[in-house]
Amino acid sequence: VDGITGNAPDDWYAFSTGNVRVYVIDAAWADGVSGRLGTATGALCGATSKSSAANSCAAYQADADEHWQTSSPEYKWLAADLAAYPGGVKMAVFHFPLRSVNASQPSDPYLQNSAANPRASTSLEALLAGNGVQIAFNGHAHTYQRIVPNNYQQNGQIVNYVTGGGGGVLEPLLGSSCTAMMG
Repeated sequence: VDGITGNAPDDWYAFSTGNVRVYVIDAAWADGVSGRLGTATGALCGATSKSSAANSCAAYQADADEHWQTSSPEYKWLAADLAAYPGGVKMAVFHFPLRSVNASQPSDPYLQNSAANPRASTSLEALLAGNGVQIAFNGHAHTYQRIVPNNYQQNGQIVNYVTGGGGGVLEPLLGSSCTAMMG
C-alpha cells in the first residue's frame, strides 16, 4: 500500500466477557516503518515538514489506506463482527490516537468521523459508533487524555482515552488547543 517497502504484520481480534465485547484492532500498521512510508504524505493533518507530527500523519494515512477502506479485510471483519454482536457494552482498543492534543503525535483524522476526513462516513470511528461502540482506548501520544467530542452521539463519534504513557516519556498537551479539539 502507498508504495511502502518492507513487511508489517496484521493482527486483530475480539473477545467477550459477560456482556462486554472488546475489539483489539490494528491502527498502527505503519508505525514501525517510519522513513519508509512510500507515497503517504499525511496531508489531512496539514503537516508540511519533516516534523514528528508529519511523520505520524504519513503513518496514519498508510494505516488507513491498508486497513480502513471498506474493501480491506480488517474493515470487513470488524463490520461483520460488530453486526454479529448487537447490544451489550462494546469498546475498542487501538494504537493511533483518534483525537489527541499533543504536538508530536496529533489526532489521526484518517480514523475520524469528522469534516476533516473526506471518507468520514466509512471511517473507523463511523463504523464503531454506528454499531454501538461508545469508547476507545488509544496510545501513541505519550500523554493521558480523555476526549469527549462536542455532540459526539449525534455526530457518530465516540469518546476516546489516550493512555500512551507506558514506557515513553510523558509529553505536554497543547494548552489552549484542548478546547478547539473538541469542536
